[in-house]
Amino acid sequence: MSSCVENEVLSFPSPVAAEGDLEAEVRIMLAWLKKGQHWYCFESGEKEFSVEGRLLQLLPRIRDRALKEQIEVSLKVA
Repeated sequence: MSSCVENEVLSFPSPVAAEGDLEAEVRIMLAWLKKGQHWYCFESGEKEFSVEGRLLQLLPRIRDRALKEQIEVSLKVA
């Protein structure tokens, strides 16, 4: 594995990129929640997941205070 990383065949996302992706995921889920969508599924469509549950999972990892407040307000209303 180390040789793959050294040869740049295998790479890991930077923490900044991961945070941006995380916040994008949260914003999308907040939009779904505001439209009344409380469940989502992946492309396979086999299992549904709770939007509120996922937002609660992600809440401690969000650094943007305004976004965190939006999540809290949306979850209280939902």
